[in-house]
Amino acid sequence: MDFNSGWDVEDDHDYVFNEKEAGFTRRMDMDEFRHVLQTADRYALSDDVTSLMANQIFAIVNRSDKCVSPSLINKWRKETAKKITEEYDETNQNHVCLTIDGKICDVNIGHNQTERKHILTFVTEPACKYIDHLECGETGRAMSVANMTVISETNSLESLTTIGGDSTAANTGKHHGMIRETEVLLERPLQWKICQMHFAELPAKNLFIKLDGKTDGPLGPSGPIGKAIKNINKNLKPFVDFQRVQSNVPEINNIEAYKKRQDLMILLDLIRGLESGNVDVKYVMKQYPAMHNARWFTTFIRIIRLYMQTENPSYELKLLINFIQKE
Repeated sequence: MDFNSGWDVEDDHDYVFNEKEAGFTRRMDMDEFRHVLQTADRYALSDDVTSLMANQIFAIVNRSDKCVSPSLINKWRKETAKKITEEYDETNQNHVCLTIDGKICDVNIGHNQTERKHILTFVTEPACKYIDHLECGETGRAMSVANMTVISETNSLESLTTIGGDSTAANTGKHHGMIRETEVLLERPLQWKICQMHFAELPAKNLFIKLDGKTDGPLGPSGPIGKAIKNINKNLKPFVDFQRVQSNVPEINNIEAYKKRQDLMILLDLIRGLESGNVDVKYVMKQYPAMHNARWFTTFIRIIRLYMQTENPSYELKLLINFIQKE
């Protein structure tokens, strides 16, 4: 069967679908097509393009009994969006624990222009389910107002007991932090759930700054070690006969959980390599994750990698390695 049959292509943007000519005998059911519709919406595909691609795939896999027209795609899109919204509103209620994370994003404002805005993302736990995201200011007060919007819309004013976030001053300030301001608006205290990964990173970050100088933008200190690790992917060298350093990192029972996070898996492998002196050969030429002040695990990875290829490491580099391994 010719999977292009049924389409009169007058130009690149004008498709006229004729189901009878294409030889199709049965329409798709909307529920069967739900994930396709969601994907089309996610990538902003037009009804014509979505229909054309779907029908071509049906023909390729010899499913000539199925077809979807652009008008049907349009109808299903509206019905699916309504159904998903109703399902979301029904289940997205009475949350007990909310975690909030802020990020500066480049938001499209039209005419090929973007504007940097602060976006808060809300997740419910322990289900780890996305709730919403809102644009707001970066102060604790502004974020608390956004929190209250989500808390009110999800009928969680009475059920909410815990609120979480990173350990930044904007979140945890005792007078005007986001969590404290939310408590004031709720007129009751909440359990604070602060990210322990950030607590673990801060001592090493401060030591790094003490040994190598102040941070230079979002990529950390700009001293000898800082400059070397920023360019580590361009200056990878074979491992030397480095001095082994024992680690206080315990044995990991659930290693599968680490495999979902590439940076943590790499860090764990390199820490074990520093202990034993045996490093997987794949790490000799591997490109390492990007650095950022908010992601210090990736900085630790690069520090260890630099140590493993340095013949005579400096006192400062040795001190950082010992801190990473022991703390």
